[in-house]
Amino acid sequence: MGFVETHLVFGIVLLGIFLDVSKPFPVINSDQKEFILTPHSEFTITCSGERTVTWVEPLPPNSEVQSGFNHSTLMIADADASNTGYYTCSYEDQPEKDTDIYIFVQDPEVPFVSESAVETDEMGTTIPCRATNPHSQVILRNLQSGVEVSVLYDHKLGFFGVITPGHYVCETSVNGKAVQSIVYNVTNDMDDDDDGDVDEEKSFYIKLSASMEDVKEGDAVNLTCETSPGKAFHQQWLHPQKQAGNAVSMKVNFPGQGQYILNIPKASVADTGLYECAVTNQLTDQTKSLSLGITVHESSFVEVISNGIGPVEVVSLLEEKEFTIYIDADPEPKVRWFKDDLPLDDSYISTKTTHLQGLRYENILVLRHPIEEDSGVYEIVASTGSMTSRFSFKLLVEAMYPELLQSVLAPVMWPQRDSMEVSLHSTFRLTCRGQAELSWHGPVYLHDQFDSEKKGLFISTVTVGNATAAHTGKYICYYDSSNNTEESSIYIYVPDPETPFVQSMIPFENHVLTSHDEMEIPCRVTDPSAEVSLIHIESNQVLPSVYDSTRGFTGLFSSGTYVCRALTNGQMHDSIEYIVHGWTGENELDSFMWMA
Repeated sequence: MGFVETHLVFGIVLLGIFLDVSKPFPVINSDQKEFILTPHSEFTITCSGERTVTWVEPLPPNSEVQSGFNHSTLMIADADASNTGYYTCSYEDQPEKDTDIYIFVQDPEVPFVSESAVETDEMGTTIPCRATNPHSQVILRNLQSGVEVSVLYDHKLGFFGVITPGHYVCETSVNGKAVQSIVYNVTNDMDDDDDGDVDEEKSFYIKLSASMEDVKEGDAVNLTCETSPGKAFHQQWLHPQKQAGNAVSMKVNFPGQGQYILNIPKASVADTGLYECAVTNQLTDQTKSLSLGITVHESSFVEVISNGIGPVEVVSLLEEKEFTIYIDADPEPKVRWFKDDLPLDDSYISTKTTHLQGLRYENILVLRHPIEEDSGVYEIVASTGSMTSRFSFKLLVEAMYPELLQSVLAPVMWPQRDSMEVSLHSTFRLTCRGQAELSWHGPVYLHDQFDSEKKGLFISTVTVGNATAAHTGKYICYYDSSNNTEESSIYIYVPDPETPFVQSMIPFENHVLTSHDEMEIPCRVTDPSAEVSLIHIESNQVLPSVYDSTRGFTGLFSSGTYVCRALTNGQMHDSIEYIVHGWTGENELDSFMWMA
């Protein structure tokens, strides 16, 4: 009998571990759970889910969150040691469903991220000196005796175990020198039993999850109800009698939590429905409960889920828009999109299907710079075998017609922004509207231009296909009439790692004349994130200068030869040489041009 009991406990522990891996929580767009950063670096990661997700506060001041349709992106700029720690993403309407990552910012100057609070309970004492380097060797030292204390250490938590009262420091070696943390004071103060009851009441919580919520008939499914540990808590599973007829319930205890598991070893369609976990604190008679829906599908099926998309969706002119569709299917579905009953074939509209987990797939429809002609009925059709599921909605691209009442008014350009970054070899388009006929000026000749007139407005659209570094520059929309000088502009960047600097189309642009006013060395980059410095070749010195990626370096420069140096993706690139002449005035320039 003793052997049988031991075997059963071992099986339960394995099941608990399996469940922890397969919880249907929000999904991080990385296979990693830990990230190691260097100081002053940047970090970006995206979390997505079935509904609106968010990164749990508090977040560090050097972080920013940008949220979209069922996804949220966390960005950390200029990382430092204080960014070391856990970052948690959860559903906005169900925060108990979360997933987390851990970031180390490996800084030899700051080897520990230290909290001063020492925590002691019946399990032991935690000294929270967390290392910024996950590979560092850390020891705990008693300050009074100087002796190293043997106790369990976790780089993410600190030291944990039975630690006698006294003053302690955490210690590691950096470049061969011993470095210590702040001093931690461990006492033997423990809350009495009454306070323990109060803490048990305050920490009363409940979480409910499933190994998968969409289950294929015949597969196993496990529901886990997690709550506070202690004998005061009583748990019940509540569901209709027809459900979970062959289920087995069990309890597993872990440090700091108790898990109640309902195991359905071979799910059937009859097991579809709601499952409720109810937990009662018998000290206070307080009961908390959570419900979770399980859907068991037949062996082959497909279902398109609209995910909140309405029958009619309105988007703004030229503003990028995403629509996320979920598909539950087995086996993997074939997905097709149609517009007005015709197969979708448009370089400005893209779709992508991704397998999330279990039987759940995600399809994202992306409209880049939509115009009025993109309005229509969009339909997604998912099929597997002989089974098909579809969903459709009507898209309206909202075109704003500004009132042009004045006799002279600048044209209005879309996108309405100062600058825009475009991927290499992609396609982009610009639209301009005004009260008279319009023309365009750009860094290259714009041959693909479409002009029309609507409701008294003149509309002009230019399209650039296969964008290259040469397309980096200012695009200006202006009136044909010489009497009207109003114009609108946007600056387009096309980053190209092979062409970090825009090649000049103007003869002798690398010759710069001396001026008592502002001078300009026109080395413009294709990537606005590049770090650019100005080198004076004769002295081989880096000069402190003002850089504008749309113009180059500006200021007053002495005569000599200069080169611009760009750092992109860890690579150094030099521009052509620029010669600053001692000449001033137009006559000298004319003479130079004639001689050249």
